[in-house]
Amino acid sequence: MASPKPLPAELSAGSFTIGEGRLGGISPWRARAKDIHVPSRGIRVPVGAQQSLLARARTYTQLGTPDTVSHDSAATIHAFKVPGVLANAASAPSAGLLHLTRAGSAAPRRKGVVGHRSLLEPADIVMIQGVPVTSIPRTLLDLAGTGTLTVEDLVVIADDLVCEHERYQHPRTARLTLGEIVLYAGRQRPVAGLRLLRESLGLVRVGVDSPPETRLRLLFGRSGLPADITSRLNSSSPMRCGTSAHSTPAGGSW
Repeated sequence: MASPKPLPAELSAGSFTIGEGRLGGISPWRARAKDIHVPSRGIRVPVGAQQSLLARARTYTQLGTPDTVSHDSAATIHAFKVPGVLANAASAPSAGLLHLTRAGSAAPRRKGVVGHRSLLEPADIVMIQGVPVTSIPRTLLDLAGTGTLTVEDLVVIADDLVCEHERYQHPRTARLTLGEIVLYAGRQRPVAGLRLLRESLGLVRVGVDSPPETRLRLLFGRSGLPADITSRLNSSSPMRCGTSAHSTPAGGSW
């Protein structure tokens, strides 16, 4: 049996829709060849193709329905500092599933997709390399509504998003301000997760560098100990960048 004709360069690197295949000169027979995987109806992927989640998601949003990448998938694309409960899910059978939200009467239903139905405002959607993805504030709200994350988990994520400082050799710029997230949450109608998100935003602090630092700060706060551990020694200190100074009211250190 003759080997399949090589795919055009523009189709060989990753997922493509049947429509894109036709435009690229792919016949129905060629689209069913053994070197092409069918992850879901209307979508084809060259066997062995390595692609990012964003690239894989693109084809699912090009099938004629107004679907937006959301929830866990949007969190991955936005590089959220997700807690272990989500990070460990990368090895679970559901790890390859794509979360999509549709603002209609029914959630998306197709192989490889976790479908959600919700009203999305224009400001809830951002375009990343041509792919509609829920915005950072909307993704935070969606994650809060899953019932999987705690207040502390959400604070960890938000602390990282709003972190901004010029300390040492590693200054950071906030991806958005805490005020912007608070304003977004304040404008939302009551939905699942909104109360949890608002509670977590009251605990977010600007300048916290890492998830362990956030969790330590929150632990101090719950214990009645000084919770402000975001201060650092000045840049002339011989100590390594990232060393936290924790002081007690009496001047001692932790």
